[in-house]
Amino acid sequence: IGGIAAVTGQEITTDFPTLPTKWEAETIEPGAPASGKGIEAYSFVDVPSYDTPSALWSNYTGCQRLIYVPNNYDQKRYLLGCDVVDCCYEEQDGNQIEFQIPNVRYADPSKTVDVYYQKANVTNWSEIVEADEWSWSFSINDNPLLSQDMRAYTQPCDKGSKGCPTGVKLIQWQSRAAVSDWFAIEFKNFKGFDDDSDESDKFLTQFQIPDICQKNNLLKCD
Repeated sequence: IGGIAAVTGQEITTDFPTLPTKWEAETIEPGAPASGKGIEAYSFVDVPSYDTPSALWSNYTGCQRLIYVPNNYDQKRYLLGCDVVDCCYEEQDGNQIEFQIPNVRYADPSKTVDVYYQKANVTNWSEIVEADEWSWSFSINDNPLLSQDMRAYTQPCDKGSKGCPTGVKLIQWQSRAAVSDWFAIEFKNFKGFDDDSDESDKFLTQFQIPDICQKNNLLKCD
């Protein structure tokens, strides 16, 4: 790891990896439908449109969820089979989470976020594994009550090989707001997609609102 300086047992680095913007994986997400364990397909677009939405399919046992963001005013979460109706919707506030290292950008392009690095052991899918830990944080007016901390845990893979377009795979993502408890999403069998591949084009075709969710009288979920 290059470009580093020691800080409180960790190291500030400018040599952090880039996560794929398109991937699929088995995940565990506390608080998600159907106990939070399922298979997810993710495509992040910074400036989305109906032709290129920012979206996430979550397929749980007997239940599916689609986060669909085509712009900055018509974004929704569609739940299929998760409620008493075949499809209902929840409000989605802004774009979906960007799984990236780091995922904070300031309006002033000269201002950057410090990213810290260390080797760490983390419990993932009931196993303790060694991973690269990348962490960063931001706050509004240096107020700890208006702060958020993030950690991404990655493992290296053969860059350019199938499922590894950027040389790393994500195994866990942790976040916390205002020094609260850490919230972790666990990943397994992580597969990234190269933006310029036929496989990626085929992968993107799934991010469409199902017909059953396009009714004019679609109900809001309870």
